[in-house]
Amino acid sequence: MPEVLVASSDSEQSQILATILGHCGLMPVLCSSLKEARSLLAHESIRLVFCGDLLTDGSFRDMLQAISNSRSGLPLIVFSSLHDWKLHFEALQLGAFDCVGPTLPEKQIEGIVDNALLSASVKTGTRS
Repeated sequence: MPEVLVASSDSEQSQILATILGHCGLMPVLCSSLKEARSLLAHESIRLVFCGDLLTDGSFRDMLQAISNSRSGLPLIVFSSLHDWKLHFEALQLGAFDCVGPTLPEKQIEGIVDNALLSASVKTGTRS
């Protein structure tokens, strides 16, 4: 079962996403810090990353940098409890696959996840 890293300092948001990802047939791996996320990225078969706008020791910006430094090319989807277009555009400019807000319906999140995994498999030449 493909693993998806969910990194956020907001445990309630993480649990909501974990439930949605489970419905997509994915296994969420939860963490709250950049340090823990880096370790999981290095040791687990992560295929997609969801990152909250803030972590206990960093932000989605740091996570994007960590993914870039690892040259893994993993898609990262930023999620935020705020409706902030500035954050959305910044995340996309920095290389995030997408940015989702708190009221996005589950079906739309599932579609974004499917597209992110498909995009990653096309880039790496693997199948989902």
